[in-house]
Amino acid sequence: MHTGMTLNTTGLASNKTLTCIVIDEDERSIEMIAEYIARVPWLKLVKSYMGPDKAFEELPKRKKPVDLLFANIEIEAFQILDFARLIDQKAAQLILITSYAEFPPESYGFNAKQMLEKPFNYLRFTQSLTRAMIDRLSEKPYIIVTHDAGSHSIKVFVHDIVCIEAVLNYIKIHTKTGFVVSGARLSKMEADLEPYGYFKKANSRYLVSLLYIVKIQWFTVFLSNKMEVRVSDPHQEGWRKYKGGY
Repeated sequence: MHTGMTLNTTGLASNKTLTCIVIDEDERSIEMIAEYIARVPWLKLVKSYMGPDKAFEELPKRKKPVDLLFANIEIEAFQILDFARLIDQKAAQLILITSYAEFPPESYGFNAKQMLEKPFNYLRFTQSLTRAMIDRLSEKPYIIVTHDAGSHSIKVFVHDIVCIEAVLNYIKIHTKTGFVVSGARLSKMEADLEPYGYFKKANSRYLVSLLYIVKIQWFTVFLSNKMEVRVSDPHQEGWRKYKGGY
């Protein structure tokens, strides 16, 4: 049996620096997001606001929309509609900061798909940012896995991959709904998926998507499909920044 894999596009990282603004009434939250933004080479924090009042005053004066707005939506009810209109005009994308994730963004009148729930850490920030970047893509990236000398092929969307497991001379691509078998090498998959920025090697057998991590405890990664993957000693240093808060 011959198996293979091809990708249809490049990664998520932007060719240009994306500008960011943070609005929150919690100084510690602003400081944390600013620190996390600084870790991403293609993000630039241009302004932060303690509460919406100053933002209401200054955002309308911007000549061009900011690329990413991180905003706390816990503001006075009478301001919400005005704030929603302002965000639509002055922010290309919105990531909501909230302590009440049980309420969807639509319930506040905001056009946003991503939420950053307090308390958060760098892993949760990375997950929200990555999903926001996926939303920017006009075509969702995918891989084509072929079987039986190319007579059968399966399209697997990159953002549906939970993890990739090396098993003897083949790999299992675990997705949200099951798994797909391919004859590609894990090292080849790691190289091809590296531009997306959210796949990390956990050990010699597993490549993990940050999007589907539920928690990390003592360098064991718990995934949304109930799998548990141990981070081996040689890879632990690269995982430390994602462990905060657990």
